[in-house]
Amino acid sequence: MLREGGGAGVDTSAGRLFNHSLWARDRVVTAFDLIDVEPRVAVDTALALASLQGRRRRTLSEEEPGRIHNERRDLRRWRAPLWLKAVFGLALAPLWGGTPAQYTTYFASDSTPLFVALVAALARRDPAVLELPLPGGPAATLGEAAARACDWIEGHVGDAGLVELGHANPLALQQVWRDGPTSNCDERGRMPNVLQPVAYLDVQVLAVAALTAAADVGIGPPERLRALAAGLRDATITSFRLPERRYFGHAIDRAPDGSRRLLRSIQSNTALMLATGFFDGLPADLRAGLVGGIVRMLFSREMLSDAGLRGRAVSDHNPRFRGYHENVWPVDTAVAARGLRREGLDELADELEARLLNTANMLGGAFEFVAVDADGRVIDPRLDADDAALLFGRAAALPTEMVPDEPMGWTATALLAIKRGRAARARAPQVVAARAAARPEWQRRLVADVLGEMEHVEACATRAQLEERYVTLAPLYLDHATGLRRSARMVAVQGFLGVLPRDLARRAGARLRVTRRT
Repeated sequence: MLREGGGAGVDTSAGRLFNHSLWARDRVVTAFDLIDVEPRVAVDTALALASLQGRRRRTLSEEEPGRIHNERRDLRRWRAPLWLKAVFGLALAPLWGGTPAQYTTYFASDSTPLFVALVAALARRDPAVLELPLPGGPAATLGEAAARACDWIEGHVGDAGLVELGHANPLALQQVWRDGPTSNCDERGRMPNVLQPVAYLDVQVLAVAALTAAADVGIGPPERLRALAAGLRDATITSFRLPERRYFGHAIDRAPDGSRRLLRSIQSNTALMLATGFFDGLPADLRAGLVGGIVRMLFSREMLSDAGLRGRAVSDHNPRFRGYHENVWPVDTAVAARGLRREGLDELADELEARLLNTANMLGGAFEFVAVDADGRVIDPRLDADDAALLFGRAAALPTEMVPDEPMGWTATALLAIKRGRAARARAPQVVAARAAARPEWQRRLVADVLGEMEHVEACATRAQLEERYVTLAPLYLDHATGLRRSARMVAVQGFLGVLPRDLARRAGARLRVTRRT
């Protein structure tokens, strides 16, 4: 994947769907996984992203000055069936501002703070990286590109104190890694109104981390960036918190009357708050309550499975089909494990890491995502209806609209980072013991409570242990054709017949009011 990345970091995938495509967030995540052992990969990634930084405003691609792109795909090098190349090159590329040969889209509001965080991490290691030149780029140096990215973040802070963006192109992807049209539904299974400004929890958390890190290394005015980060953090806690569930909603969109509406369905992305140190500096009691609530939800029956953390809670699943971001994404669970370890909850991090390693070994690959059934059992993504019938005698279909790509870059680097970390801790058991002894009482109680309510899982060392541990796969197979039809029906009914007409009517009404006043 490094070879195929062409000197621009780790290629997104060596599978069918995403090979020879430069997804910004994927490249940053893989760069962070490798930064301690292959720092040059992180430097190459940052330079590649800076070279594609937005220069001007364009509607179809949603390019904006200072914005970091979402995806750049070379359709000539992309290894895919001709019919799939035709769909992307002749249909999607023109709708997204590209050509039949390639396209570059900016359908992401998380890739910009991720880029800033990566540049800041590199600058902490070697301040000279900020002076690296960018021949032909919109900025002269890497540091200047990071400063422009900070300006982009600040420019999208709305009157509620949150980073908000709506779609200029109605056919764009959603603005975070859960980017499918069915990926961020509310607690009633309704799609968000993406044509009006949406504030995603992921973006607020990453923006706070990026602005704080930028201030620490001198990217932009430190006082202003720290004040902006503090305001974002306070607004996020106030606006997204679900006190009754001791958790956080995942997005805030606009209701038909224009008022802000918190999407209250339970998703796993709240774990990002732990991984980025979002709660650092808060009063001890408040921090203990926020962290404890998140951890207890993540390890509840709603979220925990044999493969890792579900993307969405069981009670919030769409009953008509399985949206592919509702499944277990190894990169997502790895972020949660890193956050648990950052909070001093090492035993709980071990539980998640063991599930990821066992599932990867059982399936024999670094899959983009892994589907699980209602009981948390793993569904083998390699099985079709006939194979499942031979294996189980009787198998049912689980409709889902996407095929998991394999091998996936950020899954592979997450697994490598987990293995390296486990090996390092095994060589220094005294350090692990000292960490456990030094943690406060609330963390000890939290670990004991959670471990007492769940099934303990060890990382299997042999094939025999693995087969004994996972002797029963879920008697299901993934039905992609049915999933695509159900997804398309949902988008047609809720999006094109629901959100789009209401938004057009609202805009027409606003223009009419302006005309009357004039």
